[in-house]
Amino acid sequence: MKNPTKLIKARPEGFWTSTGIQILEGDKLRIKYVRGNWRSNPHWITDDAAGHPQHLGHGNYLLLGAPQGALIGKVGGDNHGNGSAPFLVGNSSRVPEGLTGTLWLTVNDEPAGFGDNSGEIKVEFEYF
Repeated sequence: MKNPTKLIKARPEGFWTSTGIQILEGDKLRIKYVRGNWRSNPHWITDDAAGHPQHLGHGNYLLLGAPQGALIGKVGGDNHGNGSAPFLVGNSSRVPEGLTGTLWLTVNDEPAGFGDNSGEIKVEFEYF
């Protein structure tokens, strides 16, 4: 069976995009960047899911200390917040163990900055 994929927009409805994947107790899931580019700052070139490692999230960014423009995730909550603490995905990462609920993904940006974002990336999910 082929691994499921999902497009994640840099300008989602709200701040997070639902993957439609429900994480259950004991699930081990890897998220992997497949293709595409997005821009979280209109003055920068487009990025893949790794973002800009020389510019780290600060102040009101969704994930402090992670690269601006990087792919990040959370489990549970809704498209505006709540749920687990955000975690860095970048170009490839595992969902932290012990979390249950809907998997949400987005670009690491500050909530007030989503209005000037553009582009989208495609990610793949693999259970292991």
